[in-house]
Amino acid sequence: MLRKLKLLSMTALIAVITVLPAKADRDNNYDDDYGKIKIDRYLDVEIWTNHSDNEFYEGDNIVLSFRANRDAFVAIYTVDSRGRVNLLFPSSPNDNNLISGGETYRLPDSRDDFDFVVSGPEGVETIQIIASKERFHIPDWYPTSGIIMDWDDRYEFMDYINTKYFVRYGGQRFAFDRASVYVNEWEDDYYRPVYDPYYPSWTTTGNLYIDYPYGGSVYVNGIYWGIAPLYIPSIYVGWHTFSIYDSYGYGWESDIHVTRYNTVVLDRNIIHTSPTMRSKYKEVRTVGYRNPTKNGYPKYKQTKTYNTKSRSTATTKQFTAKKKYARGSTEVVKTKRGYATTGKTTYTGKRAGSKTTYEKKGKRSYSSSGKSIERKNNSKRSSGTSGTYKRNSGKSSNSGKVRKGSSKKSSGKVRKGSSKKSSGKVRKGSSKKSSGKVRKGSSKKSSGK
Repeated sequence: MLRKLKLLSMTALIAVITVLPAKADRDNNYDDDYGKIKIDRYLDVEIWTNHSDNEFYEGDNIVLSFRANRDAFVAIYTVDSRGRVNLLFPSSPNDNNLISGGETYRLPDSRDDFDFVVSGPEGVETIQIIASKERFHIPDWYPTSGIIMDWDDRYEFMDYINTKYFVRYGGQRFAFDRASVYVNEWEDDYYRPVYDPYYPSWTTTGNLYIDYPYGGSVYVNGIYWGIAPLYIPSIYVGWHTFSIYDSYGYGWESDIHVTRYNTVVLDRNIIHTSPTMRSKYKEVRTVGYRNPTKNGYPKYKQTKTYNTKSRSTATTKQFTAKKKYARGSTEVVKTKRGYATTGKTTYTGKRAGSKTTYEKKGKRSYSSSGKSIERKNNSKRSSGTSGTYKRNSGKSSNSGKVRKGSSKKSSGKVRKGSSKKSSGKVRKGSSKKSSGKVRKGSSKKSSGK
């Protein structure tokens, strides 16, 4: 009997010795249950960016849009390409993170006093949105969390963050969505535009290269953008008037059609400057060529140029640097109005707002050098601002929840072609207010069907 008790004691001791290291190992590797988070089948949430391909370049403004199908409490955080974790929404402990179901919200809102601006080295940044129908814990990540990802798998790390910092109790249910932002390096051999246009979140953009003449002043729709060789990574789709003046006062002007996912390349085969060119814009005609050192490029003289004593003896080398971010077909043809790209697009990415699943994608390795998003700042940072971002002054602050991105709401259903608010259903072609249903082509007010 004594021998049996000793044997049982030794067996228990061995069991304790084998269990303790395993528990310590789990503690060192965070939590074994981080992937067992409860999913709410009746709550759906999604987040997307203002670029449908999620590709951004340094200096681009990024706007996040999100919505839920039901009223829910929401939190948004990001893991940048350096692995740093930062909270985007709510931006301060006093902010209300309750959103209305079916409404689209934007971050930053048009009334916020900051912009999200892409900067830093090349890489991938992942944005996570978390939603629940009941209030959940928001970690004290104001202004920064101080957490840095040390896992090889970014998605598993975010699963751990979700469970560790946001779940209040084991049975709480959530809805999730993620968006990945791909940030590209700027073209090294091209000048950057000095003009920074503002595009709404719904704007569709393309990109463009201007390779000739070297050092020439470039105007777009009568506005000075910079000097050639110029790379414009984001310009809204449609017709634009490009005016170019070289250092001798010779000019060239034409309408250019920018298309989605196709790169427009304006080189010496298209641009032929002439002394008789007269721009349709009065200011462009008056100013013409601008000295680069006095108009946005103070280090222009330190770079290589092709300037010579006179135009007759000038070496007209064509700028043929490799274009890293050319998209789709680059062939440009002459049309009645101007120049436009041809060829089919090769884009196969996901559309804006498309739902991404909350699943593990397998082992992935990410570079530690990546691009982050920052806020431009001309004013003091508030205590509730994420450390990855800076603020841009000129807008009033908003301490409440993010405002709706949609315009005025209609009380009735309005089909394509209707222009006025209706309390009933209006079919295509109707233009006047109706209290009942109006058939196609009718224009008079009707009290019935």
